[in-house]
Parts: sequence; C-alpha cells; structure tokens
Amino acid sequence: MFQRLVTSNPVHFLTKQYRMHPAIAQFPSAMFYDGQLQHGGQPRDRPYHLKPEFGPYVFYDIVEGEQSKPEGSTSYRNLHEVDFIVNLVTKLVQSFPNYNFRGRIGIISPYKSQIHELSTAFTRLNYRQHVEVNTVDGFQGREKEIIIVSCVRTVRGRENTFWGDVRRMNVALTRAISSCWVVGNSALLGQNTTWYTLIEDCKARDCYRTV
Repeated sequence: MFQRLVTSNPVHFLTKQYRMHPAIAQFPSAMFYDGQLQHGGQPRDRPYHLKPEFGPYVFYDIVEGEQSKPEGSTSYRNLHEVDFIVNLVTKLVQSFPNYNFRGRIGIISPYKSQIHELSTAFTRLNYRQHVEVNTVDGFQGREKEIIIVSCVRTVRGRENTFWGDVRRMNVALTRAISSCWVVGNSALLGQNTTWYTLIEDCKARDCYRTV
C-alpha cells in the first residue's frame, strides 16, 4: 500500500542541504542529484582544513595495499588501509591537541573483517573515544564531523562488489559534515564508471593523493 502511495503521488525533491561542507556535496550533487543540491548553511570550515591532507574532500589512493580474508572468514580486510587510516587519525589528533575530536570521527567500511581490524587498532591506541567504526548501513541517516571511507578491495571478484551499489556509495559519501576522506585502490575502483568519475573529479580538484 505504501509503495502505491509513493508511486501514485508526486515527489518533492528537497534541493537544499545543510549537513555537508560544499566541497563534500559537490560530487554527490553532480553524480546523484543532477547538480540540484544547493548549500543551505555556512561552510563547515575547521582548523585542520589548513593542512591539505585534512581538507574537506580527499581521495587517498592506496597503491600497495592488498585485500585478504582472515582464516575461516568470508569477509575482506586490507591491513595496509588499516595502517594508513590509523596513522592518518593519529596525525590529525596529535596535530591539533586543543581540538575536541571525541565522538566526531566515523569510519565506514562494508566489510566486517575490516571493521574488526580498525576497531581493534583504535582500541589498542585508546582512540575509541574519538572514532566510531561501522558499516554503511550502520551510518544510514546519521552524520559525523569527519568520515573516512575504507574501500578495502584491490582485486575484482566474480561476485558483484559492494561498491558497485551506487545507493550505498551515495550514503557513504554524504555522512560527513566537514571532511570526507576516501581511502581505496583507484586501479580497481576506477573500473566502475561512477568511481572512475569520482577519481577524475578528485584529480581535477587537486584533492587526489597517492600513498
């Protein structure tokens, strides 16, 4: 019944968004909303934006990382990505000791093994008060000041990869308020048309970094 009501009545698309820094909203607006998203608030600039590696929107190309599966698991992890993300967050927190990052950093990954590795690493560093690690679905309808997206995969499998789902890609890229940092392997992700467009957009905007 609800589906009939939705399909039989006109849908009003809300064009103003108040969550994201304009630099974060630019790609989702162009790719998913026909360029109709308008920024409805003040830019969410932060002190750490003064450092390019902590800018509002960055793609980190992890060239050397390799996906793997823990023994007995069907879920993927990428330990090189884990190390990079841990070092990135550590550098961020240590570079701005007077800034309160508590509860403001979210890390999104579609793979339970990666979530486990990241959670374990941040617990070991006593950083769990700063960081929440969860799936895309776990962050649905939520937001964090900083979102780091851990893509994990480096080899195309015969199965459809999670990141081929543009709806979930959209959710992952639109949870951040001030900074969205995507960490992944561009050689694999770029085989998908939407991801290729994102990567080329980052290069054109000088927010693409090779690690």
